[in-house]
Amino acid sequence: MKKFIVFATAVLINGCGGGSSSGSGSPTDPSLPPINTDSGDVIISDLNISQFTSLGIVTSNSGDLQSVGITNSGNVSIVNPEIGIIPDIDPDFGVITPPACLAFPTIHIQNIDRISDDWRVIKAHVPVHFSQCEFDEYQTKTYLENNGKVYNFPDGYQLDYSYIHNDVKLKVIQPGTTFNKTDNPVLVLRNEVDYEQSVYFLIEESIENGAKLEMLMPNVNISDWQYNDFLYTENEFFYYPNDKVTRKIEVGTGIVLQTWVTDRDESMMTPFKYKGDMYTGKYGDHFIKMNPDGTFGEQLLLPLVEGGNNWAVNHVINDQYIIGDRCTIWDMTNWVEYRVKPSSGGGVTEVVDDKFYCMDNYNSYMGATSFDLVTHQVLHDVDIPSNENTQSSLRMTAPFVMYSDTVDSVYETDHVTINMQTGEKTVEKHFYEGDKVIELKPIN
Repeated sequence: MKKFIVFATAVLINGCGGGSSSGSGSPTDPSLPPINTDSGDVIISDLNISQFTSLGIVTSNSGDLQSVGITNSGNVSIVNPEIGIIPDIDPDFGVITPPACLAFPTIHIQNIDRISDDWRVIKAHVPVHFSQCEFDEYQTKTYLENNGKVYNFPDGYQLDYSYIHNDVKLKVIQPGTTFNKTDNPVLVLRNEVDYEQSVYFLIEESIENGAKLEMLMPNVNISDWQYNDFLYTENEFFYYPNDKVTRKIEVGTGIVLQTWVTDRDESMMTPFKYKGDMYTGKYGDHFIKMNPDGTFGEQLLLPLVEGGNNWAVNHVINDQYIIGDRCTIWDMTNWVEYRVKPSSGGGVTEVVDDKFYCMDNYNSYMGATSFDLVTHQVLHDVDIPSNENTQSSLRMTAPFVMYSDTVDSVYETDHVTINMQTGEKTVEKHFYEGDKVIELKPIN
């Protein structure tokens, strides 16, 4: 298989591109904008969300969902992006300032996900055309964003999401993490022709000049629960598990370099690297070496005390900490096990700034724990009441755990946020022009 590269073509205004429209006529002086700007394409250059700590939703006057931002001081305002236009009468002229009569657009940011330290992807319902000083066409578009500035996502591709843990999770493996040792994020995308899943590198250095994709593997089937660990990759090769088989595949050519087949009646877990060797799960708390010749070797010795029936490894930190999918931490340097919270395996784990966060949302086990990997101390451990409201809403974006419940009144649900760094619990109530803000999510 040859390397497949897609270039995003765009008209840029401070980094953002838009669509095209047919039109006729040309300005008398090519250096001057067209006189007639009654209609044209709408181009978003900056979403203006960098000042907000969280986003929410209200209903606009027209009945549409509209995103609002909440600042650290609790001020609420609508998301008001910077826009330009490409006049229909002369689309070749490029992007110009919109007419003064054009009102604020209604923007609904549906998803915002970090794909690296510097970049996020944003899925939003936005205006794409205006006529006679009104926005007359909206579309759901995907943008790449850095500090508010937005750039085109490659045409013909849609992001793929997992619907898991009461949340919508982008299928991405961020660079420089346990399962991605490269400098570029790995994304699962669906093409808009046959809607098949494929795996790509998004080349970060190309984004500002038109984002470029490099295919790793076509026609895959990534499960929802594997949204952030569906393969292990380095620059020259990657490991891809599929049912009872794991293949080592060369990047760019697609050549299968080696194959491992399990004799267990279980699917193989995504392998992880520890001190230069690759390992995969055998059964709970037991992981075996994957030999270079396609066989399996010795079991990885762990400082097991209680264990926790961890079937997979979620994080390997500096070859010191191995962290399982059920909140168990093995300190391989000091030979200590920390079972910071009994877990059903149905939750979420994250490591941010040397702190480990674990949340479980399985019935009566609902709760969250934070653990400092430097001091080896539990920072906070919280139990969350298990009821229909919390079971359907509990989610985590470290360091925040969030859920909805009837707190101040049995007639309405409130948004509850727990900061797992400080232990502070906040019942957040925000209003915009009398309407209650719903579906709060932290963004900065």
